[in-house]
Amino acid sequence: MAGLASKKTKPERKSYSKFSSAEVLKAAKSAHISGEIKDAESLYKQVIKMSGMDSVAFANLGVIYKQKVQLDKALSATLKAIEIEPGNAGIHMNLGSILQDQGKLKQALSATLKAIELQPDYAEAHKNLGGILKDQGELDQALDATLKAIGLKPGSGPAIENMIVLLQISRPKEGSINILKVADSKLRRLEIPGGNSGKITAGEVVLLTVRALNTIRELGVHISTPSTQIYCRDKTMSYGCNDYTQFFQQHNAIAGTCFHCYKVQAEPKSFVDFLQLYALFKALRLKNANIRKCMIECRRGVQGTYKGLIYCSSLEEAKGLKKLLDSCIGRFTEMEIASTIKRGCTEFSNAHKDYGIVDDDNKYNLNQPSHWRNLEENHLRYSFRAKEYATINDFNLGDLLIIKNWITYAQAIGDETAARATFRDCDNPWLLEQIANRTM
Repeated sequence: MAGLASKKTKPERKSYSKFSSAEVLKAAKSAHISGEIKDAESLYKQVIKMSGMDSVAFANLGVIYKQKVQLDKALSATLKAIEIEPGNAGIHMNLGSILQDQGKLKQALSATLKAIELQPDYAEAHKNLGGILKDQGELDQALDATLKAIGLKPGSGPAIENMIVLLQISRPKEGSINILKVADSKLRRLEIPGGNSGKITAGEVVLLTVRALNTIRELGVHISTPSTQIYCRDKTMSYGCNDYTQFFQQHNAIAGTCFHCYKVQAEPKSFVDFLQLYALFKALRLKNANIRKCMIECRRGVQGTYKGLIYCSSLEEAKGLKKLLDSCIGRFTEMEIASTIKRGCTEFSNAHKDYGIVDDDNKYNLNQPSHWRNLEENHLRYSFRAKEYATINDFNLGDLLIIKNWITYAQAIGDETAARATFRDCDNPWLLEQIANRTM
């Protein structure tokens, strides 16, 4: 969201009744940036009471309401800010973001285009435009808007993350001169082992990765991403995991759907084994089109390194898929591992120990407490759940940028199967910092 300064200083707790509105606004911004949301909200309201016509106070109050998922209040405050300062591109972009969260995509598109009209080189607005177009199903246009954002601000992590998602769910049209589209087109010609139900070997996945890295190196593609997870989805769906995570973070409570969420988890022993699991997940076709995910473990206090997950909607389904996955690993890869069953997200189990219990006899029947249910209904009342599109099985630039992060991770933890002599130029400073913080 736009409109906030970058200096991170925690404000002193004091009365501002004798200060000018400009001084109170400065204190409000400082509180907001420091994460003192309650203080910031109170101070923005004080500015509005003092001046009545401060667009920054209204706009930033709208930002706070959006953070608190109070979207009607966010919309009202932001519209008031635009009424006061109609030529501010950042406020129009904020309006578009709020409307997108409400599922009002046509209005969101209009507001975001207005922001770009006011400031054509506004990279964040172009990035948001890509997100809105994606939600509307206009994937080619979404990619073009996202690439425009990256062109305006090449180091924009959020825009690159959006590009990765778009490349994983669509095939860009051929013939573009954009270097990222050219690289993606070349990578799609590489075949992922296992696509014809054949054996996936360590040698094949290493060769695929080396060829892919050489391709982008020769084209001069030098971008990185904070993304570390690759999803495989066989159908388009709306499953709301982001909403449930946000609900947990705000209320330390678990959504009702998550009480029926189980995961079959495989933990490869090395980076090369992990690449084999990635190839297997790409090739798997499951009866219920279960989502698969490959990830590296970067969370502090969580055990493990390389993980592959298959999402299930019941313990019974998880038991069946565990048997299937173990069989496929044995038949189609060179790995020697067995999968396990876990319940929901690790963060949930860490905060609420009983939630993480997996009872093989299915005698442990834990349901969502009623007060959590009431919180959830209020929290998700106005939540718009965007579609999560089916992924395409092609190898692509999005996958490769994430695999580069896996290589950074493997090399940082001393995995000898990810030797620098084989996998070159994969260092990601941001990820190295995350790894260092995890081990502190």
